[in-house]
Amino acid sequence: MKLIFTICFLLFTRVFFSQELPDKYANFYNSTFEMDFKSKVKLLNKTIKENPKDPWYLWMLASVYEMQNEPKKVVENYEKSIKIDPNFSAGYASLARFYYTNDTTRLDTALTYINNAIELSPNADYFYIDQGRIYLLQKKYDLAIKSAEQELLKPEANTDEVYEIIVKSLYAQKKMEELNSLLKRVDLSNGWVYDYKYVMMLGVLYGNLGDLKKSCNCFEGLARDYEETGQTLPADLVLKLKKCKK
Repeated sequence: MKLIFTICFLLFTRVFFSQELPDKYANFYNSTFEMDFKSKVKLLNKTIKENPKDPWYLWMLASVYEMQNEPKKVVENYEKSIKIDPNFSAGYASLARFYYTNDTTRLDTALTYINNAIELSPNADYFYIDQGRIYLLQKKYDLAIKSAEQELLKPEANTDEVYEIIVKSLYAQKKMEELNSLLKRVDLSNGWVYDYKYVMMLGVLYGNLGDLKKSCNCFEGLARDYEETGQTLPADLVLKLKKCKK
């Protein structure tokens, strides 16, 4: 199970890969990967001047500022993108994502933005995951599950993140019978997730079900990622790994 510990990569993954760019813009953005921050900003500002009614370049500029951890510039450019195109669903979704990942006092604002995005593009990938994560943070667990299930209907749904929302919601409500039934049906021990506590919880839950293989998959996956990044294993993980080796 892969955990990404580098904050920049995590941020980039959430912001960029959760939003599919049309080929024209993806090719442009890819061409900037090896540029430094100032060069990217300079190029994007020039391109924005040449394309003043195109929201995608403002969206890209916002994502560059997000990688640089400049929140005011992030919000400013996402807001500009939806101002010049009120039907730009990616702008609404990215604002929602920025608020719920950076400022939990603005969850209602985030929810408004993601609802706008879904209304404009109900079939877009990831938007229901964003909605589900907001409901999860608001402790509206039934609504979080409903959003996750909506995403699961899509042919290319990110099932790891969908099930993460469902598992956390069921666990928070202590609906262990439903949760155990889900874990018996679905193997979540080899997915891509970002939450250490969640993966540890999965390992314990699989162990409680007597499925030691899946339980150890969770713990050993966590250990591999710590080792790959040169970090010391947490004490609780070390104890779980010892049991796996018996």
